[in-house]
Order: sequence, then structure tokens, then C-alpha cells
Amino acid sequence: MNRTTPELRNRSIELLANGTEGPEVVCFSSAAEFCGRMSTVLAKLAGPAGSRSLLARALVLARQEAPCMAIVQVMPDGRLQGFEESTSDQEQEEWNNAGIVLVAQLLGLLHAFIGQQLTMQLVDEAWPSTPPNRQVDRNSQL
Repeated sequence: MNRTTPELRNRSIELLANGTEGPEVVCFSSAAEFCGRMSTVLAKLAGPAGSRSLLARALVLARQEAPCMAIVQVMPDGRLQGFEESTSDQEQEEWNNAGIVLVAQLLGLLHAFIGQQLTMQLVDEAWPSTPPNRQVDRNSQL
């Protein structure tokens, strides 16, 4: 099993909590939006099929830690489909954690394939809205 590292989880939380009240406020829809934006940016580098393949692999890895992701699919345009807003707090917490795991897996794959610096450049292009008071340390290890 390829579990996410604490560093990747923390980086994912920092990115997804961007602009919210605190780092604990992360929702799955933010992760889905992040992955969709990353898919668009990655398509420029690896082509649409390469982008979808990378996101699909991250999804397979995320399912090992977050079984609720079994119903999520990568669409041809790179968007994620299959999750629904849940009604219970427990279900919502499970989905929110799944989003963190998915983003962490995607970042880990990118770091392994293209290195930390290029990964963070692509993240900056896809997700540029880091407010000054929540600056993500681009020099720290993923």
C-alpha cells in the first residue's frame, strides 16, 4: 500500500485550506476543483491522456486509504465525478479526508516524476490564490 506521507498531507491541507478560516477547514469539493485545475495545467505538459492517466493513478492510490473514493471517476475532461455532498457529519469528514489524500497522492506522483520545483510551479499555475497571510513555503520538502 502506498500511503501518503505526513509532509504530503500537510502540503495538501495548506493548499486546500487556502483562503479559509483555518487549516482544518478543507472540503472535498476544493480537492476536486484543485485536481481539475491541475489536470488542465498537466494537459499542456503531458497531453490530455497523460493528464488523465496521472490523475487516475492518484485516484487508485487514494482509494487504498479512502475507500469512499471507489465511486469517483476521472472524466475525459479531467474533472472528477461520482462524489455527492453527504448528509452526515461523519460522511462529510470521510470525504474531506479523502480529498486531502487524493491531492497528496497527486503531489507525490508529480514530485516523483518531474521533481519538486516543477511540481510547485505547476501548482502555482493551477492554484495561484495563496493569500499573503497563508503563504505556502515553496522551499520545504513535499
